[in-house]
Amino acid sequence: MKVTFPVAITPANLLASNVSEEDLPAWQAGVTYAVAQRVISERRIWEAVKAGKGQPPSDNPEYWVDLGATNRWAMFDQKVGSQSRRATPIVVEFAPGIVSDVAVLNVDAESALLELRDGGEVVWRSERDLRTGEVIVNWFDYFFSEFRNRTDVIFTGVPPYAQGVLTLTVAKPVNDVAVGEVLVGRSMTFGQTQISPRLGITDYSRKEADAWGDYFVVERAFSRRMSVSVLVDNRLVDEVYRLLNKHRATPLIWSADDERFSSLIVYGFYRSFDIVVAHHTHSFCSLDIEGLT
Repeated sequence: MKVTFPVAITPANLLASNVSEEDLPAWQAGVTYAVAQRVISERRIWEAVKAGKGQPPSDNPEYWVDLGATNRWAMFDQKVGSQSRRATPIVVEFAPGIVSDVAVLNVDAESALLELRDGGEVVWRSERDLRTGEVIVNWFDYFFSEFRNRTDVIFTGVPPYAQGVLTLTVAKPVNDVAVGEVLVGRSMTFGQTQISPRLGITDYSRKEADAWGDYFVVERAFSRRMSVSVLVDNRLVDEVYRLLNKHRATPLIWSADDERFSSLIVYGFYRSFDIVVAHHTHSFCSLDIEGLT
């Protein structure tokens, strides 16, 4: 079981991006805005719900409604469901400091390439093929079944370069590519995932039936759930307990087995945890994890 502690990607360390912003004006204090006008402020899109002048969007919910991050910043907004999208490829360059892992979540692409540069020279690179043939088990499936790509991937083992610059390239041969979330940080492996982890989702869609039994369905976001038991070395029990306490209100990247199952990667909070000091050398830590939408 590995947990990664993300660092924020901000205008200060996002060096370049080929993802364009929406064609909207930036909010200005001296402009009078009518209802339904849209502006960009603090890397987010806002729509006026009340005419006014001089009301900053983030501080005045009675005047503005938040429509979400802009296209360029959707991949850094802590929402897995919102995506940055453009014609292939997406290329972003950032300098987060010393990190060990880069997670790319809810991606629609066929390949992802991560390169680390120091002084302009490539000192490390890793490429992941997101195409998967796991559902192709016979010739009928090869010709007629839907081909699925891997949607979540974690790059591990990034060398520790304090002044290093990371370049992420996400691509496929044609059409648009999309990235839901890019998360970078240092990771810690605090134990071995035990067999029988439990996976699920929490669906926020609206499903209601009228008096005649006809259903009215509105599709909304969902979040992942994961319950795991981890075998922890007793020498790490105090550290695991301290870290879980410290990050109880911080979204983290939880990876139970990202090499074989991308569904065992969850970005979110733990709802509860229990540590049972069961043996002389090892303990068991049970985690219930709730993902972000």
